[in-house]
Amino acid sequence: MLIGVDLGGTGIQAGIVENGKVRKKSEMPTEAGEGKERVMANIISAIEGVFDEGARGIGIGCPGLTDNEKGLIVQTPNLPLNGVNMKEVLEKRFGKPISIDNDANCYVLAEALFGAGRGHGSVLGLTLGTGLGGALIIGGEVFRGGGNAGEFGHMTISYEGPESRCCGNHGCIETYVGGGNIKRRTGMEPRYFFEQAEKGNEQAIRFWKDYGKYLGVAISNYVNILDPEVIVLGGTVIRAWDRFFPSLQEEVRKRVMGGREVKIVKAMLSDPGIIGASCLIK
Repeated sequence: MLIGVDLGGTGIQAGIVENGKVRKKSEMPTEAGEGKERVMANIISAIEGVFDEGARGIGIGCPGLTDNEKGLIVQTPNLPLNGVNMKEVLEKRFGKPISIDNDANCYVLAEALFGAGRGHGSVLGLTLGTGLGGALIIGGEVFRGGGNAGEFGHMTISYEGPESRCCGNHGCIETYVGGGNIKRRTGMEPRYFFEQAEKGNEQAIRFWKDYGKYLGVAISNYVNILDPEVIVLGGTVIRAWDRFFPSLQEEVRKRVMGGREVKIVKAMLSDPGIIGASCLIK
């Protein structure tokens, strides 16, 4: 029995996880605007909502950069938790081992172990939402490189492209497919383009074709460098799969070396953040 916590900008979810399934779940608002003390209190309350003395430990998935060995949040967007040592605070409160990692790593780890990537030795996963997160899982473990590998959203696909609001880079893939950057460029959320495309709006249909093309360029680069056995795509934008996947697939087939077939599938878990966070406890 394990506890996983998915810490987001607006909400916190905690759950008891057994054999890759969430058995009990609690939710709390993050209330990031109220400051560090309130957010930490809400995290503790979410954990208390599912806490069981039989749990072997608590894993935390957090957006941004983390120091996994120290259990430290180095830098996190939209949360007042920079520099907070989650391991120290929560081990003192609950008396259980605490492990922390980037939320995208947790998401992809869950899909690799229990979801769409199960049974594959190497899984590259991407989360498509406000930004573009990702991770590479090899042999059931997150590949970290020198410590922070897996920033797939910052692969440059056009060196003269628009500036990213996240990293300051120009032309990284996140500037083309991240919901935050899309809204900044167009004034509209991806949801708007989905709804309009469903109504037959040609401009919205074109938007999704371009979305797929941009993502296909990036994925081709990932494949040519890493050659994972499977690529798993998840996140809120996946509901537009039928709109963007054909152009994505076309671009990948054109650009991957040797013309080899690339297996690209949808994520399938309903609570990957919680499940993946719990998998941090060994």
